[in-house]
Amino acid sequence: MNNFQKVFFAAVSILFLIGGTLWFHNNYELKDIEEYTGFRGEARSNHLFAARVFLKRMGIPAEKKDGLFKLPSTDSVILIDTERATLPQKTLDELMRWVKRGGHLIIRARTPDFESTDANEDSTNSEGKADKAKKNEVTLLPNFKPDFFEKALGIRLFSSVTIDEEELPIKVQLPERKQALDLDLDFFYPLQASHNADYQQNYKKKVFWHEERVENGRISLLASLDFLGNSALDKADHAELLWYLVHRQHEQPQAVWLIHQDDMPPLWQLLWKHAWPFVIAVLLLVPLTI
Repeated sequence: MNNFQKVFFAAVSILFLIGGTLWFHNNYELKDIEEYTGFRGEARSNHLFAARVFLKRMGIPAEKKDGLFKLPSTDSVILIDTERATLPQKTLDELMRWVKRGGHLIIRARTPDFESTDANEDSTNSEGKADKAKKNEVTLLPNFKPDFFEKALGIRLFSSVTIDEEELPIKVQLPERKQALDLDLDFFYPLQASHNADYQQNYKKKVFWHEERVENGRISLLASLDFLGNSALDKADHAELLWYLVHRQHEQPQAVWLIHQDDMPPLWQLLWKHAWPFVIAVLLLVPLTI
């Protein structure tokens, strides 16, 4: 290959490179694109993580609990955002005695199963459905099975209520405040209680927050606690509602326990949490023995 051919191929290569660069520059540009990747760390598995962080920053000693193996002092608050289906009867009895001595228990209504909803729908003909939808009426869920605390409060649930987006957020008037707070709650099952309430909140006469004293303590039962979740706590006035909720019984609660699951943790997790020195000793003993 002579010098002329070398120069020719070099010039063609340079022109090709310049042309490709100009084409790429004219057809593409560098952009920053925000993409939701979800929560990380503990927040991925604990939907009350943000609630705990908020309470601690407000000077309230809040902590996550994986169970109720030992109850705190009665000047504390226990918030359970679960179905409470796996809690043994002994634990439920102890928890009720703790409330009666002065504790404050915050729970949500159990979610009705599909059988309850289907039974309610099957019992109503299409014409009746149209009339009720027009009047925004609700009916009691016939097959709803209350848990231990719902039975103690005489709680039953009505069929679901969906709030139109134009009516959100709904207003919550607190006794200690002149101005109502905003709650972004677009769906809930209204409550009916056979006991007189110490405090109630409702939307168009449909109760979503029932609270009553039990001897020296208090039980706050809400139709939903979704507004306390990681993705909802910073909306509307949800954080302020949480602060108010944990101060309903005690002016300065000594502790706030947040329970997001009531399943028994695996054995290895219990051993590591409560007996980690023993686990380390056993692990060291094996190689030393060999």
